[in-house]
Amino acid sequence: MIVYRVEHKVKTNYYSVHDEVNLGPYVGATATSKSAQRMSDAHNNDYTHPSIRDDIKNWWGKDFERCDHFCCFVSMEQLRTWFDGFFETLNRRGFVIAEYEVDVEGVIEGMSGLQAVFNANMVCGKKIIGKVK
Repeated sequence: MIVYRVEHKVKTNYYSVHDEVNLGPYVGATATSKSAQRMSDAHNNDYTHPSIRDDIKNWWGKDFERCDHFCCFVSMEQLRTWFDGFFETLNRRGFVIAEYEVDVEGVIEGMSGLQAVFNANMVCGKKIIGKVK
């Protein structure tokens, strides 16, 4: 299954044992600029941008290892809708769109239909598509 993720083009995810998955836009030093904070504030909305922890069924349960799962989208349309209005901000900060091929069992879609997570242990391939647009 193909999924899409906005991640930094060079910074690996030092919060994870999965070096192939780079930092997302809400994590670490990449999330501290004023423009990043504006995006984070805008995305703090339960209806348009639900928390991944609330959106994924059993996030708080023992059904999967959270440290192996990363936010993504099952379509480019979902990704574009989620980050609408922030493409320039993301590009300026060094983010790109990555396309991951993941075993279908490794993808969990959010109950909202707006986002998903994938299990990094089930990645079959990855390619960088390019700038966020």
